[in-house]
Amino acid sequence: MNRRRDTPVRSAVLVLHGGKPDSHDPSRPWHLSRVRMLPFTWALRRALPESQVIAVHYRVRGWNGDEASPVVDTRAVIARVRQRHGDIPIALVGHSMGGRVAAAVADDPSVTTIVALAPWWQRTRHTSIDEPADTDNIRPDQHVLVVHGSADTWTSPIFSREVTERLVTRGTDAEYISIPGGGHFMLDHPRRWVELTVAYVRAHVGPTGKRDVWRNSVQGNETAIAATEPVRTETATTGTAAMTARLGDQMRRVRGRLS
Repeated sequence: MNRRRDTPVRSAVLVLHGGKPDSHDPSRPWHLSRVRMLPFTWALRRALPESQVIAVHYRVRGWNGDEASPVVDTRAVIARVRQRHGDIPIALVGHSMGGRVAAAVADDPSVTTIVALAPWWQRTRHTSIDEPADTDNIRPDQHVLVVHGSADTWTSPIFSREVTERLVTRGTDAEYISIPGGGHFMLDHPRRWVELTVAYVRAHVGPTGKRDVWRNSVQGNETAIAATEPVRTETATTGTAAMTARLGDQMRRVRGRLS
């Protein structure tokens, strides 16, 4: 489901999937990094009829060092959005490497909102938090939500929290939410990851007067999750078959809730 053709476009949302540190293999629709973002794309399109929600597909799977391959692709999509719709606000929703991409293109003046899900953020020189990091392009006038599972073994929830605190000290409207027991692939409490994302994006680029919806969705977040859903720890050895099965179940549950 997408935006009605007769609805004016007032904002855009770019959904940025994850990838690999190094790979020039082509990105394919069936790769799990792309598939796991489908529930987010569906939910955002349903919740934001006046937004153009775009699932960005990179040419290759890897970040690839200084090439920053997915950054080039994402900047091209932003340029096309601006060419077609003018200077509308753009929100970025990125998972893992997609969170790194979102931070890299945050210097674009059209980007107003970022949701980083288990982001792959690194210190540039691997030293202290005060050194330049992947997130230095994020501006004080932007809205940033960072969501990270406490059991993530692929990217660091501790570093994500530190970066969020650093953004706040720089004047950015930034928030950090922990998903207790959540792993990197968002297979634990999947509905919560989607709900938080949609509520935050809708509050900042959607119809006016939606900030209360965001506040209500955050209230009691960790307590509600711990009380209603079992906690499963995802490890770096999660099998592809098991991950695919859980991802399929996640999409069916989210899509059923949206229908």
